[in-house]
Amino acid sequence: MELPEKQNIRMASEKDLPRIMEIERQSFIHQWDRHNFKEALRDCFFVFEDEKVEGFLVSCCCEVANKAIILKIAVDPESRGKGVASQLLTAALDYFKGLKIDSIEIDVDVIKAGVIRLYEKFGFKVMRILAMDPEMFDDDELCMMKLNLNDK
Repeated sequence: MELPEKQNIRMASEKDLPRIMEIERQSFIHQWDRHNFKEALRDCFFVFEDEKVEGFLVSCCCEVANKAIILKIAVDPESRGKGVASQLLTAALDYFKGLKIDSIEIDVDVIKAGVIRLYEKFGFKVMRILAMDPEMFDDDELCMMKLNLNDK
């Protein structure tokens, strides 16, 4: 399925990976490598581009469960607060609706209250809090959030 026409939003390509990895380094302690991003190009991988790539959203669709999972979303620190993440989410939701996906899930670090509020603004609901192994993860808890597209 084609991405709905959105200004500044398009599917990512391999030529975007150096810039995406730069944003990744600025956004996450535990980072994906080039191989992870290259593999993600096979599924739902969007970028927001103005003069350069300013943000990205990586997701995957599970046809058996008829759901999508947002794996990563990140915005260049200089572009944060300008609606880039909201535009990426809007494009992804439109894309998933076009695929007739029933629900979308995401796990968010509990300490990222602003990110949780952003997802809640789009209708995501907290399903449960997951305790994490502190030796493997920086944060103690993840907030599992879900959006049922059939409710909208």
